[in-house]
Amino acid sequence: MRQTRRTLRFRTLVVLAAGLLVLVALGVTLPTRAQPGAQPPGPVGARTWQSQCSACHMAYPPWLLPARSWRAIIGDLSHHFGEDASLSKGQTARALAFGVSHAADSRYGKAKFLRGLLPRATPLYITDLPWWRAKHRRFLLSGAITLGPGPHAAANCGRCHGAGRGRAGREHGLGLIRGGGEGGGHEHEGGN
Repeated sequence: MRQTRRTLRFRTLVVLAAGLLVLVALGVTLPTRAQPGAQPPGPVGARTWQSQCSACHMAYPPWLLPARSWRAIIGDLSHHFGEDASLSKGQTARALAFGVSHAADSRYGKAKFLRGLLPRATPLYITDLPWWRAKHRRFLLSGAITLGPGPHAAANCGRCHGAGRGRAGREHGLGLIRGGGEGGGHEHEGGN
C-alpha cells in the first residue's frame, strides 16, 4: 500500500509538471497582481479619461470605484448625473477601457478602497464607499465637507487633496489623474 501511494504521488507530480510545461510552451501565463497604482504598459484611454472627464469636473482616479461602477457610469453618459456627457463611440470605448482596467478591483487597482463594500454593490458615487465615509467621517461631522453641492462639496476632492499635494494625496495616490480645485485643507489621520 505504501508503494501504491508513492507511485500515485509521483504520477500526479509528473502529470502536473507536464501540464505546466505545455502551458509555458503555449505562452500562457498566470495572472499576477501588480503593485498598487502601477500602470499597465500603454494605458488605453488615459488621455481621453483626463481630457474628457476633467472638462466638467475633476477626473476622478478610476481605482476609487470597482469596474462594475465605471461600466454603469460610462455606459450611460447621456444621463451622467443629470447631464448629457455623451462622447463619441471611440472616446467612450477608450474611457471605459481605462476606467475598467484601472478600477479598484482590477489588476492595477487599489482594493483597499472597496473595504466594507458589499460584493455586488455598484456605487455610483465615491462618497458611497464605506472606506471613503470612514476616512472623511470627522470632516463630514464638522461640516468641513458636505455631501451636497457648494464650496465644501465632497465631490471637490481637489479642494483638500489638490493635485496629490500633501500627505493625503500621496497616501492615496490622488495626484495621478490631475484636475479640480486648489490645494490645501485637511489631511487624513493615520495610514491606509
